[in-house]
Amino acid sequence: MVLKMQPGHGARFGDMRLLATDIDGTLLRTDATISARMQATLARAQAAGIVVALATARPPRTLRVIAQEVGVGGLALACNGAILYDLARDAIVAHRPIAPEVSVRVITTLRAALPGIAFACEAGLRFGCEPAYEQLRPYAKQQSEWRADALALAEEPITKLIALHPTLTGDELLAETQALVGDDVFCTHSGLPIVEMSAPGVDKAAGVAALAERLGLPRATVVACGDMPTDLPMLRWATLGVAVANAHPDLLAEADAVTASNDEDGVALVLEAMMGEHSML
Repeated sequence: MVLKMQPGHGARFGDMRLLATDIDGTLLRTDATISARMQATLARAQAAGIVVALATARPPRTLRVIAQEVGVGGLALACNGAILYDLARDAIVAHRPIAPEVSVRVITTLRAALPGIAFACEAGLRFGCEPAYEQLRPYAKQQSEWRADALALAEEPITKLIALHPTLTGDELLAETQALVGDDVFCTHSGLPIVEMSAPGVDKAAGVAALAERLGLPRATVVACGDMPTDLPMLRWATLGVAVANAHPDLLAEADAVTASNDEDGVALVLEAMMGEHSML
């Protein structure tokens, strides 16, 4: 598999200076590992002056672990762009949460329309969830700092409100949620059967735009790579939006270019093209 540009796009990878990349399903392989080739390419690109910024739905507590494993530092986007995070200082630089009154309205509306729905939330560096959410996703027991009804969780600003339904798929729950509360929050999903909600205007595109401005890099020098609907805003915003071959159909339909799958080190191909190590076909 090679990196293929869609017809009619005039931008060149060799002119790009910032790569914003999703992690799961994009940078990492399906088994959640990173290949030796990918690690070596990341190191070589950063040594050459290319800025690599991780842009993920993950919260800071798991983002920093992955960043250390893959060898990427600097600033990163967590919680779908709601948090700008300094990996070196282990500190939140900027935070755009959902207001408590909005979270209460969203939770109340979804509960009335979708019986059985369960909620969790990221609030800055903390994670909390309802007991019903833990029953549906047992992994949450290992991460929860506190357990309570979602309306109690919503008493403080929420970075990311998470919803899960026992019978609806991720795509189905996303469609229902957008129809019910789409004016109050930005709704998306990252491939899991959950819907992730952020404050209006908060997505990976807004996060990458703020990061590029902070670094003094124009939009014309930004590439974004991803695989799921949560990545689509930043692919649309970047001068070159690249989908990995295993991406959701919505990304494959809109991307400026398609690279190899995550299991074939597709992001490495993008970085190699940015460094001029190969031309695109």
